[in-house]
Amino acid sequence: MLAETGGTRLELTGAFNFRDLGGYKTKSGDTLQKGLLFRSDDLWRLSDSDILRLKGLGINSVIDLRSEIETTTRGIFPIEKFPTQYIHIALADVSADPELVRSNDDYLFERYQEILVTSQAKIAKVITLLADKDNLPAVFHCAAGKDRTGIIAALVLGVLGVDDETVIMDYAKTRSAMKAFSSWLENAYPEIAAIISEMPPVLFSSEPQTMKNTLDWISDKFGSIEKYLLSSGVTRTSIARLHEELLI
Repeated sequence: MLAETGGTRLELTGAFNFRDLGGYKTKSGDTLQKGLLFRSDDLWRLSDSDILRLKGLGINSVIDLRSEIETTTRGIFPIEKFPTQYIHIALADVSADPELVRSNDDYLFERYQEILVTSQAKIAKVITLLADKDNLPAVFHCAAGKDRTGIIAALVLGVLGVDDETVIMDYAKTRSAMKAFSSWLENAYPEIAAIISEMPPVLFSSEPQTMKNTLDWISDKFGSIEKYLLSSGVTRTSIARLHEELLI
């Protein structure tokens, strides 16, 4: 049930992978309501016009999935200009020695398994926050909006009943966003762009097969996304609230 009506990217000057997860259909025929749940890359670069756009969306919560080092060195969502609720829940990072990445074609898939295992309690906290209507509309983000953000998006979509093909498609949409980010970086910070260009391409990829392998792994190891979340500490009440608050 491939749905092309969801995951619309918002055109912002300081973020390149800011997307509304609304519009996706579930296998039972429900629709994820638009304007309630967003995924994104770094939000510290937002311009004043971007901030006005987010205020217009009524964003009530910003969940930052980056590490302490990332928030310290790069900065955080500009809460001084937009005093919304900022919540920092650091999931395991996927950075690594470039040589290790070059020798491992399954690097991202293995790192996603690592995040899902070592950050289970934190993932449960994120999902529980998103199930609370007082926190909506909400945006969750990491650096590129690809890995940590991609995992949370996949878990939410999956537990709501969106089919695997659509979840995989949503993950793969980051490819166009990464191209936009690269163009911006070359103009704004050419020295950083030059360094990144020497790094293994897999670090910046979002190939459909990576997410398919991840979903298959969750199914094989836990039985389903719902069972994974329950084993992580998410309650059945929170899962029911996700359905009640996000689906129409």
